[in-house]
Amino acid sequence: MIVSASGYEKKLTNAAASVSVISQEELQSSQYHDLAEALRSVEGVDVESGTGKTGGLEISIRGMPASYTLILIDGVRQGGSSDVTPNGFSAMNTGFMPPLAAIERIEVIRGPMSTLYGSDAMGGVVNIITRKNADKWLSSVNAGLNLQESNKWGNSSQFNFWSSGPLVDDSVSLQVRGSTQQRQGSSVTSLSDTAATRIPYPTESQNYNLGARLDWK
Repeated sequence: MIVSASGYEKKLTNAAASVSVISQEELQSSQYHDLAEALRSVEGVDVESGTGKTGGLEISIRGMPASYTLILIDGVRQGGSSDVTPNGFSAMNTGFMPPLAAIERIEVIRGPMSTLYGSDAMGGVVNIITRKNADKWLSSVNAGLNLQESNKWGNSSQFNFWSSGPLVDDSVSLQVRGSTQQRQGSSVTSLSDTAATRIPYPTESQNYNLGARLDWK
């Protein structure tokens, strides 16, 4: 049996599932610091730090576990939270997301989409559409620092950049992006007076991400 599908434009009001779109204009005007802040503004989407060793973000939709949220970049399936590596290093896939400056829009589909995408989309789908290469050179740099009230929890920092422009008149263009995320290790291994047995990010981590896109006409 062969199953095929085709794409076509449809108004959001006529879509079968609940769909939200965060446009590039909204990303810029709202001054979100990262992808997590942008997604937190969408109804029905929860973004929290995971309990893995890296403290990577977990994106859940409508109360479903993060493993049932499918993340796409330009329609290409990204590894699930359990696909990267075991032993507490799950949820690291969110560390490889493009910076906001490289994003054209974010499409969030809430509700079961397993018929189209498989069982890992039972909660919903987050599709990140990146910007096309610019016809003139544009650049963006962003840095952030998260200081905990107590050093025993471990501080974290992040830095990302994006740049795009033509190389040869209107025929060849380039886009590059990169990011680094670093966090100190936490000395806290358990929480007293609670039922929790694991806490977010107890381990020191360093994550580096670099990507490029070359277009020609």
